[in-house]
Amino acid sequence: MKYYRIQENSRFIGRKPEWSRLAQIHSQNVSSIIVIHGRRRVGKTELIEQFFRKENVLKFEGLQFRTKPESPKKQQQRQIEECLRLLGQYTSLENIYKNVVCKNWSEFFELLSPHVSHKPTVLYFEELQWLSAFDEEFLARLKPFWDNSWRHNNGLRVVFSGSSPSFLVRQFMSDKALYNRSTQIIGLGPFSLNEIDLFLGKAGFKEKIIAASCVGGIPEYLKQISKQPSILDSLYRESFSKYGFLLEEFSKIFVSSFSDHSHYKDTIKFLCAERFMSRNELVAKLSPNSTLGGNFSKMLEDLEASGFIESYSPLHLSEGRNLTRYCIRDEYLNFYQNFIRPIEKEIRNGAFEKNHKLALNINKFNAVMGLSFERWCRRNHRLIAQILKFDSIEYLSGAFFNRAISAEIPSFQIDLVFLRKDHKVIISEIKFGEIPRNIKSEISKKMELFLIHNPKFKNHTVETLLISAETSLNSQETTDAFDHVIHLEDLFRAARLES
Repeated sequence: MKYYRIQENSRFIGRKPEWSRLAQIHSQNVSSIIVIHGRRRVGKTELIEQFFRKENVLKFEGLQFRTKPESPKKQQQRQIEECLRLLGQYTSLENIYKNVVCKNWSEFFELLSPHVSHKPTVLYFEELQWLSAFDEEFLARLKPFWDNSWRHNNGLRVVFSGSSPSFLVRQFMSDKALYNRSTQIIGLGPFSLNEIDLFLGKAGFKEKIIAASCVGGIPEYLKQISKQPSILDSLYRESFSKYGFLLEEFSKIFVSSFSDHSHYKDTIKFLCAERFMSRNELVAKLSPNSTLGGNFSKMLEDLEASGFIESYSPLHLSEGRNLTRYCIRDEYLNFYQNFIRPIEKEIRNGAFEKNHKLALNINKFNAVMGLSFERWCRRNHRLIAQILKFDSIEYLSGAFFNRAISAEIPSFQIDLVFLRKDHKVIISEIKFGEIPRNIKSEISKKMELFLIHNPKFKNHTVETLLISAETSLNSQETTDAFDHVIHLEDLFRAARLES
């Protein structure tokens, strides 16, 4: 057999939890099914291939067709033909397999079975959503081969990956699916702050947090914007050049994850334009003359499972469904919709080729980065608790907001609040750019409204926290206005310790 060979990536970094999980699974003398899902470009292939680099790997990859086949049946046939071609290469029987016709996946698995039933093998199916054409038939036809033969080979690892988390999880968790005690499901998310730190090397903390706020912890995107000496220069080039990587990426994401359904794109567009939206507001935007019903709920679940959006409710309410808000989570999608999409025609016409910087509205950039940094801090609350040395105390964290009570008591929102079990409340102010001179009155007003709306916390100790992405604050008065101040270097230091 001519197994699929993988070169070592000497620059592979991070992924310690996922690597440890794979090592634990692989060390057991039992056949196993491993499902790894995550958004496009998050690094699924690199993790799988680097981990199994020294094993006997048979890899079959789903094709993303540039033009849609005539029918789902035609698409399935083209996928099977590609897998037959690869099997011919692995077995050195190309001349035989090029004349073989398989009418369905069962006939292909019949040909594959002798090569995976006895020897230690990693059978790797990449981009399952394309292989299966977003249909359950692929796994349904594979299941008898696993049940009747393959699972008895203790040296067999069947690995599935895909860029549609909701599709993969549903396929493996449904009653009829290929799921049992041998199935291990791993969701691969973006790089952590420490992994971003390691990946970007010598760049400064502010540049690294800009990268995290613009393209998130997606390894391929970080690679693209670290080609120039300056991350911002790389970002300009890859976004506003007519050959830019980030210009072309957007259209590929939704085909990978959702088979290019228009409502998914529209939901992202609306959320990128607003700080947040409720479910009803989204429905009104997407379908003002009709109701989307249960399909819309599924769509929101899909987008959230993929890490593209996130929902949140008031921290202090156990049932906050009527106040649930949705906001964009994926940094690249947010950057694309705000800065690339509005001028895409000009970019493709080469309007900014001589000076890519002219394409960026710096005031809007700072505002959008501010929102992105706020959301990042909310998701990384454990780092903040670690810096303030209360990570061993039970606490709740998240956004805190209420509707207006009266004309005198307006609505308000605090982007991050910590409710500690030791009867202490920490109200946070998060700033990406320059600290406004009225910051002291801002935080005082928020504390006042917080206690008016929530009098049950009047007997708690209430403290204030400033999290700043600036390397230095403009005055001692700013620092004195808060009980705690966290700088970027504090966040990066804590991330290094956490790893």
